[in-house]
Amino acid sequence: MLALLLSLAFVRSCRHSAAATRQLEPKLCHVFAQSGVEQLVKDYEGRFYGVRVQVELRVQSMVAMVHLTGIPVGGRVSGTGWLKHHARDKGVVVLEAGFEKRLRKRRVVIHGAALAKDGHALAVFVQLPLVGNVSLVLALK
Repeated sequence: MLALLLSLAFVRSCRHSAAATRQLEPKLCHVFAQSGVEQLVKDYEGRFYGVRVQVELRVQSMVAMVHLTGIPVGGRVSGTGWLKHHARDKGVVVLEAGFEKRLRKRRVVIHGAALAKDGHALAVFVQLPLVGNVSLVLALK
């Protein structure tokens, strides 16, 4: 019983934040995650000026894996981001350093994000070259 409780606590720490996930051994997180304790993951998708945006959002921790695909972004760009204060309303987005650097090269800045109360839409507030500030609404798949 103690082993089960410790494994559940470990899975929670593996999944709680991107920083914790990066610090812990990914294979161990995967093994414990296979024990049946998973966060709810919602998939959101949208398109904007020839770029397909896919977001896999872990709802409890508000950590998202973002995939951008299209000619304007130079093929495919992926990375992880999370809300600074786990706010469901417009919150400041923190991006992993490599992902932020790849976006900055393309002159793209993500200012914030907000999850709709019903969870069926995700709004991302972005600054794009030539276009300026836009709100990109992604729909639940």
